[in-house]
This record gives sequence, C-alpha cells and structure tokens, in this order.
Amino acid sequence: MIKLLLIPAILSLGICGFSGAKEKRSAPADELATLINDYIGSGQYTKKTEINLSDLALEELKTYFHAGANSPKRRTYYDETANALLMGDFDGGFAHINSGYAKNGDNMEHYRNNAETKTTANLFSARDVDYVVNNTSPNEFFVNLSEVKSEAAKNTWVKDGSIFKCTDIDLAQEGGHYKDKLLHDIQYFAAPMLLESAVAYFSPTEIDIKEEDNKLIINLYVSGVDLAKLTNSDGLLATATILKGLILN
Repeated sequence: MIKLLLIPAILSLGICGFSGAKEKRSAPADELATLINDYIGSGQYTKKTEINLSDLALEELKTYFHAGANSPKRRTYYDETANALLMGDFDGGFAHINSGYAKNGDNMEHYRNNAETKTTANLFSARDVDYVVNNTSPNEFFVNLSEVKSEAAKNTWVKDGSIFKCTDIDLAQEGGHYKDKLLHDIQYFAAPMLLESAVAYFSPTEIDIKEEDNKLIINLYVSGVDLAKLTNSDGLLATATILKGLILN
C-alpha cells in the first residue's frame, strides 16, 4: 500500500463476433474513474484485502513483506478527509492487527487505537502514538482509493462484460521500483505490505476492476507458472473489496 511503484496501461480490443459472447470494448478511462469515485464518496470507506498465497509461499515470501508483516488478510478503514487510516482484523475487530496512521500538523503519527470500545467516531482519534514520520501524511505516503482512481484515469481499459481489464503489464523496474505506476498502486492497495521485490517470486499479469453486490472489487492476477504458490487455480494473487463508509463488522 505504500506509494513507491507499479503498473499502468491497458489494451483496446474489438467486439467478439460470435453469438452469445460477452462484449469486449475499449472503455473510456473516465467511466472507470467515475465508478471508483462513487466509492470514495466523502472520503470514508472500508477495504478488505486477501492475499491468496499458500502457507509455504507465505513463509518463503516473508522477507518480501514490509517488516515481515505477511498477514494474508486484513481490513483497512480510511478517512481521506481526516487524512487517516487504521488497519484491523479481516473479519472486524483488532485482536491481531491494530495499526493506524494519522496526520498531525505537518507530520504523520503511527498509533494503536486504544479505545476500550472502538466505534466509527473514534477509529482515528483514540491514539496511543509510538512514533512520528516527519513532513508527510497518510494521503501522501500510502496508496489510497483516490490515488488508484487518478492512475486508472490515465490508462486505456478494455471492458469485458462488466469487468474493466488491464493485461498490458510492465514488470520493468528502476531503482528497485516498478516503472509502471498503476501496477505499483494496485499491488500496494490490493496486497498491503507486499513489496515490489516480490516480482522475483512471481509475475503480475492482469488487473481486473468491477462492481458487484454494491462492492468495488479489485483483483490482481499472476502468471500461470505461479499457480503452485497460490491457494487457487485461476492465478488470483490478491483481492481488495471496497465498501462505502466505515464498516466495523
């Protein structure tokens, strides 16, 4: 989720010509940007992320996660207007993960939410601060949904039915970071804590974005040769599911 790198671009394709086939068409970037913006709303939203690595792969890849934080599932609460975010357990609560960042003046505080009963009103204000990062803020330092929207709007997408697809993935790096900014943003957003150096372990090949059941879903796929490292057989490495508002359960 840290802003440091990743993928852009996307292909345009013709319409399938046989009866019963789903239509594939070039999708104006503003169509996808409008969809994403609907989930940003006033700045408050909830993201549930899943990284589908096998137990063995999670251990082997531990050094490819920031600070070794290789939890495959987590929930993140965002308030872009307040300039804050808080990570917690995937299913709600904070028994295992309780890690937040919030703007305070010119700096960013890292904190643990210390409220006895955590509510939407105190997620970003009940702070037990343990360190400060100077001259930055969560909106600047981390990839949020507004950053994803901005990068998505710069690219050409193919729409396959209701799914926006990008398969033109550039894995080239410069200075240890992807040159492809969209790939960077999607990996950090959908697979929190997973660093770009993980490209030595598997190769991202496709980004899908869709709306389903009042949720915005962002999927990152990897090459078929990487299937043995995953918990599925379709190459899905990571999923971010975004819900409107702050959802604690």
